[in-house]
Amino acid sequence: MSDKPFRFKQFSVFHDKCTLKVNTDAVLLGAYADVEKSKRILDIGTGSGVIALMLAQRSGAIIDAVEIDPDSAKQAGANFLNSPWNSRLKVYCASFRDFFSSCHIKYHIIVSNPPFFCNSLKSPFPDKSLAKHNNNLTFEELLAGAIKLLHEDGYFYVILPFIETRIFREKAKAEGLFLIRELLIHPKQDKPVNRVISCFGLIRKEVCTGQINLRTGNGLYSEEYKKLSCDYFLDF
Repeated sequence: MSDKPFRFKQFSVFHDKCTLKVNTDAVLLGAYADVEKSKRILDIGTGSGVIALMLAQRSGAIIDAVEIDPDSAKQAGANFLNSPWNSRLKVYCASFRDFFSSCHIKYHIIVSNPPFFCNSLKSPFPDKSLAKHNNNLTFEELLAGAIKLLHEDGYFYVILPFIETRIFREKAKAEGLFLIRELLIHPKQDKPVNRVISCFGLIRKEVCTGQINLRTGNGLYSEEYKKLSCDYFLDF
């Protein structure tokens, strides 16, 4: 397996030791979350740390990242240390349940690209199952922790597949988290939505809905995706 880093315009991410590699979901969430005025940010399930690094580039916030897998947490810590924002980034190797049970910080922004497969066939590789299945981080636990740690004026961003988004939103509403913004993601111009970024808050507001096509009909990256991620990708 290659140990070459994934290079962005202002930082690089090594991810060869991580259960999940740098992927489009992470980049979309990192580019979409509005963090300009945030002072404290929490990244739940940071993996390689790519989302936290993207948010550090666009903010002056102190950023905490939680990761249950020791190898991923160690590599995220190294990626943080080698970044221009190392003084503002810290990784905690712990389950999110343990982290939020003992944490008393209120975060202005909380982001998560969580494990999302519910009651589906698991991978034969334990680290992949840990990263992709929600048995070790249920939606209920994710919501409970987010509600406890979210600042009263803060926002909680999560990216999920379309079907899981509906389930998650019903649970969020029942717990008092209100949908504020959403980005409906089409993998291609002529394809249905397959991912959704949802932004929740503790105060009810009018919902703002956006859509994005990642690729055009002929398979090229769309101009809207390039515009969203142009601060990060070397080719855009």
